[in-house]
Amino acid sequence: MLNTLITYIVEKKIFTSQDRLLLAISGGIDSVVLTHLLQQCPEIYQQIALAHCNFQLRGNASDEDEAFVRALAQQYAIPCFVTRFDTYTLAHTQKGSIQMIARQLRYDWFETLRQQEGYDYIATAHHQNDLVETVLLNLVRGTGIAGLHGIKEKQGKVIRPLLFANKQTIEQYALEHKLQWREDASNQENKYYRNRLRNEVVPVLKGMNPNLENTLAQSVEKISAVERFFEKAVENIAQQCLTKEDGVFFLNLTSFEGLSEPLIVLFEMLKKFGFSYIQVKDIYASLGQISGKQFFSVTHILVKDRGQLVITPRKADELSEQILIDTLDLGQAYHQESLKLSLERIPITSNFKIPRDAKVACLDWQKLTLPLRIRPWRQGDWFKPLGMKQRKKLSDFLIDQKIPLNLKNQVNVMLSGDDIVWVVGLRVDNRFKISSDTTEALIISAK
Repeated sequence: MLNTLITYIVEKKIFTSQDRLLLAISGGIDSVVLTHLLQQCPEIYQQIALAHCNFQLRGNASDEDEAFVRALAQQYAIPCFVTRFDTYTLAHTQKGSIQMIARQLRYDWFETLRQQEGYDYIATAHHQNDLVETVLLNLVRGTGIAGLHGIKEKQGKVIRPLLFANKQTIEQYALEHKLQWREDASNQENKYYRNRLRNEVVPVLKGMNPNLENTLAQSVEKISAVERFFEKAVENIAQQCLTKEDGVFFLNLTSFEGLSEPLIVLFEMLKKFGFSYIQVKDIYASLGQISGKQFFSVTHILVKDRGQLVITPRKADELSEQILIDTLDLGQAYHQESLKLSLERIPITSNFKIPRDAKVACLDWQKLTLPLRIRPWRQGDWFKPLGMKQRKKLSDFLIDQKIPLNLKNQVNVMLSGDDIVWVVGLRVDNRFKISSDTTEALIISAK
């Protein structure tokens, strides 16, 4: 495995023997194996250090992980950096999921440490199984080409030298060399999407293709090449039709004439301004219509003006979109000056009754895509009101509801992915309603 690692590093040009590496280590089998492999390379051995985050999420087990990493560094006689985070408090304060907060804390600290101590790269122990899970997770959530390449072996200052190996190879190596490592019991809990994929979905796929990891890794390699080719082609088109003056972007539409796939090219150009694929489809459909129609992303406003699209940044006070839920770990309320929401996820039982209150939304949990977001409604928004199969413009719905003009700017919408699931306090979207097939519900009350 050591020779394969060295060959992989050289062929992929991941790093050189002159580079100093900060190795992110949890104490689990993957990072322990990577540490053992790297310390066997004389030209690399003196250039690595360990970096461990204690998130204090698992009581004594977290402290034992830290002690294990410190002892391992002492055994190999290499530097070791450790930091601690009060993750629960930070997640509550920042109203984010524990997983997302922990990931952000981890990589922010790694990068700060890398710069302070003069290291060239941050090495993580991601492997082929992580690649499989990431690709599948991106497919479930919805993705473009970028999501299909999964994890890259080198991305900025983060490198992943173990991407050539699968979990079975890593476990076999650890057993052959009688390595010790720490087990994280939370990896077996299926309340997180990634764990459910790992524990339930991937075994089924491996039953269809025992060589799943290698097969998908080869597919990802080809997809990455297609992505690079496509990005270069889009960049060449953008140079011809996209200009910028005083912070405003102008997209000349004549350059799209004759393109075989103008919609996907337009999406690639507009996604950096925050527009989703669904929005870009609507923008593309409007190109043959009269000028003046507006479209809104979180960060920009787009207006069709004769033969061009004009894209301007939104003012800071307009950027009011908030993350509401990002994991299965609920329990916190959402507060805004004029709005307070409480959330509860419950199983559907035979005596469950849907509340007949517009201020209470009952949503089918399995149909939701996290994170859920909340923001003020915008012109161009649409949804499918409960009981209707056709979509309806939100502006028309508010007129039908006889919402006074001075109160319309207080109407908020909740989004799952790019779809409105609830016009808060007014109407649930029909696509996310409770049905006879619903097993779990998300109950949200507005006060």
